[in-house]
Amino acid sequence: METDTRAGRWLAVWIDRRGRLVSMPLTPGKAAFQATWAGALVGVGTAGAVIGAPRSRVPALSGRRLQQWVEEWARIDTR
Repeated sequence: METDTRAGRWLAVWIDRRGRLVSMPLTPGKAAFQATWAGALVGVGTAGAVIGAPRSRVPALSGRRLQQWVEEWARIDTR
């Protein structure tokens, strides 16, 4: 915003519903750019959650299966 504006000159300002000054709204191009990036990040995050959630359980399940195998082997072993 220019600080050396003369009296009587028109000046565009933006206010919210409560009458407080706010920054200038985004241009359509900037809004589209931000929406595109937000959508891409949401897509990557969702894909990461879908792929990562099952993989996070693999170590616990593998340990459980190994423990079951050890218990069964101890029961069957006929030394």
